[in-house]
Amino acid sequence: MTLSRRDLGRAAVASTLSVSAVDAEEAGGGSARTTFVLVHGAWHGGWCWRRVERLLRKAGHDVFTPTLTGLADRAHLLTRAVNLGTHVDDVVKLLEVEELREVVLVGHSYAGMILSAAGPRLASRLKRLVFLDALVPASGQSFFDTFSPKWAEAWRKRVRDEGEGWKLPPAFDAKSLGIADPKDAAWVDGKLTPHPAASMEEKAEFDVKLLGALPKTYLVCKAGAFASTAERQRKAGWEVLGVDAGHDAMVSAPQALAELLRTLA
Repeated sequence: MTLSRRDLGRAAVASTLSVSAVDAEEAGGGSARTTFVLVHGAWHGGWCWRRVERLLRKAGHDVFTPTLTGLADRAHLLTRAVNLGTHVDDVVKLLEVEELREVVLVGHSYAGMILSAAGPRLASRLKRLVFLDALVPASGQSFFDTFSPKWAEAWRKRVRDEGEGWKLPPAFDAKSLGIADPKDAAWVDGKLTPHPAASMEEKAEFDVKLLGALPKTYLVCKAGAFASTAERQRKAGWEVLGVDAGHDAMVSAPQALAELLRTLA
């Protein structure tokens, strides 16, 4: 049988699509397409997930990296009124408006407060919560409550002295966040912005039973400072996995982090 030029063109397109589909499946470990929502920590923005987002998309997944109100590209919205509830609503509304289901919701550092408060509200839309070197508050605790009184008072003093009484300038530089590469460090240091203090004072209130029923994983950065938090969650029955990186693993070890996240898809 002789194929026409049009038939040959269609065959070529079909072959390309088939190979692309196979490549995507192999890159994603054979897993089905998953929706990831990656939530940044204090002083950061959606920009910090850029490398991980690229890798997850290449593996065939859908990825959202919202910037919380008042931070980074939304710094112009920073006011005294921005609090934890604002940030929880940022995430809740994203999933609702985008009609997202079976979501792997990932929160880094401060965003553990958001996951804890938003998780029960989003239970029907979630596949898993992933706390990345993150705070895990008890219901009724604020961000500051999760730290020692010494640390909390030092930060409150900076709010009063350097943040006009309502915002906290970046408390850590890139090097202290585990970023050794000079170019990466300069990139991160240039993007960190003040964080609304009200979000650190407001207490997270949530349904403990609903949160407890959700599948959860704690990813601890081995060179970070949340080993004790990870161990506490392990004892509570959570799945705990390690990332060989400093606190900002999404910048310093994106490949390792993306691969771990893909195992949870």
